[in-house]
Amino acid sequence: MRTLSLILWIMAVFWPTASQAEPRFALRMGVTCNTCHINPTGGGARTTYGRTVFEAMQLPMEISAPTFDPTIADKVAVGADFRLAYLTQFLQAELEAEEAAPAAGLFVGLPSGSAFFPMQADLYVNAAVHENVTLYTDIGAGGSFEVFGLAHDLPLGSYIKVGFFMPPYGWKIPNHSAAHRQPIGWDPRSKDAGVEVGLVQPWLELAAAVQNGETGGSPLDSLDGKSASGRAAFWLKTDPINLVLGGSVYRRTDIEEDDRGDDLVSNELRTGPFIGAAAWQLQYLAEADWRRTADGTDPLPNGGARVSGTLVTY
Repeated sequence: MRTLSLILWIMAVFWPTASQAEPRFALRMGVTCNTCHINPTGGGARTTYGRTVFEAMQLPMEISAPTFDPTIADKVAVGADFRLAYLTQFLQAELEAEEAAPAAGLFVGLPSGSAFFPMQADLYVNAAVHENVTLYTDIGAGGSFEVFGLAHDLPLGSYIKVGFFMPPYGWKIPNHSAAHRQPIGWDPRSKDAGVEVGLVQPWLELAAAVQNGETGGSPLDSLDGKSASGRAAFWLKTDPINLVLGGSVYRRTDIEEDDRGDDLVSNELRTGPFIGAAAWQLQYLAEADWRRTADGTDPLPNGGARVSGTLVTY
C-alpha cells in the first residue's frame, strides 16, 4: 500500500494538471490574473480569452475530449472546476499534523486508512449585464460560495467589486491546505461581505477591501468591528524571465461588551511578502506570512489581551 501511495503522490506532483486556477500560469505567461479570470484577484470562471485561447493552447493533456461551450446565452455563461483526491496511509502523518493547525475544519483525516475526497467542486455562473458590469456567483462544496457585482475596465484599469468574496491576499492557489492559506485562516469558506476597489495594469496590481470581518463564511454581520485588507504586486518582465514582487496585509477587529459594560477588543493581523519568478517552463512561487492574534475576550490578570503568533512559509 505504501508503494502505491508513493506512486500516486509522484504522479500528483509531476503529472500535467488540468485547468485549475493557479498563479503559476499567469507567471509563466507574464500576464495578470484578470486576463484569464473574471475575478480580478484570480480564480473561478474564465474570461472568453481564458477559456477559448489560453485554456485551449496551454492546458489540455494529450487526450481526446468533447468540446464544451459554456455560453448559454449572449451574455450568460456557466463553468465548473472539480478535483478528486485519493488519500492513503502514506499521507496520514502529514494530515494528522495539519489537523492541529488553526481553522482546520476542512483538513481530512483517514479513519479508514484511505479515502476519496473532493478537494474542489465549484459551479460558476456569470452574466454580463453591461459592457462594464458583470454579475457573478460561485457555488462550491463544503458551504463555500461567492457572489458579487463587478464594475470593470474603468479608467486606468480600475474596478469596483461589491458583494460576498474572498479578501485580496497573497498567492491564491487551489490547494486550500497549503501553509499560507487555511492554516493562517484562509479557509475556502472565508468569504466575507463588503467592497473591494483595485487597479490592474500590465506591471502593477493593487487591491483593497473593507468587509464585515466574519471568518466562518457567513454573509451576516455579527461583529462590532470590521476587517480591512490589501494586496500589491509589481511585475517585472524581460523575455524570457518574469518576476513578481508583492505584499499583503489583513487586519480584523472585534469588540464585545463584558458584564460591566466595558469593551473587550480583539484583533488579528496577517501580513507578509510574496514573490514569483518564471523562466521558460520553470515557475517558482513563495510567500511568508505572520499571523498575530490578540484575544481580549479572555484577558490576562493584568487586564491585557492574550497574544499569540504564527509564522508560515510556502
